[in-house]
Amino acid sequence: MTKKQFLEFIKTIKKDFQYDFFSDEFTILNNWFINHPGYLDKTKDGINAYVYSQNVTFKNCYCFFIITPSREKIAISYNFTKVKKDNKWEVLSAMRSAVDPDIYLFKKTFKLGETKCALTGSILSEKYHIDHYDLDFIEVVNKFLEKHSLNFDVLVKYVIELDTKRHFNNQKLINAFRMFHNQNTNLRFTTPEANLSRSKTYSK
Repeated sequence: MTKKQFLEFIKTIKKDFQYDFFSDEFTILNNWFINHPGYLDKTKDGINAYVYSQNVTFKNCYCFFIITPSREKIAISYNFTKVKKDNKWEVLSAMRSAVDPDIYLFKKTFKLGETKCALTGSILSEKYHIDHYDLDFIEVVNKFLEKHSLNFDVLVKYVIELDTKRHFNNQKLINAFRMFHNQNTNLRFTTPEANLSRSKTYSK
């Protein structure tokens, strides 16, 4: 994605709305910010979501923030000189893309006005999150790597970029991870607040 395209994308972002790991917006934002020279340091404690909100340091100025598992907000600028992408995040992004069809099918089961938050029991609005339980996504990834004696540096050679998203170019790898993912975790609908208040991380 070019800088011009990203600036156009930003116009579609809602102010003060938290885009979590399973949203398409998170994928686009994360694929942009992994090029930030301070990305690894800013995400060292984990990342649950991105939010575009007011920067209290500068009046009437909005910027992006990383929301950590402890709900800390860490500012990150989209104006930066790109750095070499980190293998771990390349592979994690491709793994997320691998299970996108399953996430899509799960989303289709949502019924506005009927589906309840699995954590609070409240009726969900159209602004909901999809949460992994039993195992968080990163735990599934780590167990998959351990089972097959793999690591991020090995798998990164199978990662390609298509339309701003990372994908694996190996169908056997995609099928193996999808099967392992679906056998070892479950999905549930939650409110954004309930989901992001949980202590979990996607980057450790």
